[in-house]
Amino acid sequence: SVYWVQYRGFAIDDSGEAADDHPSDPVTITLDEAPNVYSGWNLLSYIFATTPTLEGTLKKGSFRILATACGAFAAWLAIIVCSGSYDATAPVNVYGLTAWLTITTGIASYFGVPSGPAAFMGLDPATSSFTLYFIMTQSLCALEIALGIGERDVIVANRVVATVTGVLMSMLIAVIPPRRRGGKIEPFVGLLRLIEGTLKEGLHIMLENNEKDDS
Repeated sequence: SVYWVQYRGFAIDDSGEAADDHPSDPVTITLDEAPNVYSGWNLLSYIFATTPTLEGTLKKGSFRILATACGAFAAWLAIIVCSGSYDATAPVNVYGLTAWLTITTGIASYFGVPSGPAAFMGLDPATSSFTLYFIMTQSLCALEIALGIGERDVIVANRVVATVTGVLMSMLIAVIPPRRRGGKIEPFVGLLRLIEGTLKEGLHIMLENNEKDDS
């Protein structure tokens, strides 16, 4: 998380001496105070916004920032609407929240999943980052607030700040020379051919099994 104080009691002992409560594990991790529910979102954002190319990192990172902001705002608005009050401590109508999440997830999926047979392959690669992270951010924030894991404004603000810091760090790392990849396609031709071959082989196996079942 963006708050270092959460890790002030974190310690790793790799001296090789097993702890009494973990006799088979020579490496022990202790926490004077366990990190709270907001820990690690900037690290996860950094990991999932990073791609092999500069262009991919900038595009995916931008989509993630936009999707997180929209998803967090949607969750914040959903809690207010479903509780019928701006008061952050007001109880949330779980049935109303379920309906809200179902409808908004359906709308996002409608625009994020391509039409026709391509729908069987999942989300549209051009916009999948926005669709995926919008749904994920809205659902996680709304459910955490509804379950009383944290205060409404704190959860929303922390998720946005932690995600943005992680994504910006991935973008910064991506633009630092000399690892600025993506301008030349040659290094990725082999990888693309491998993916193509694997996909064709998988489809061929599926067709063969289908013919055997029919016979």
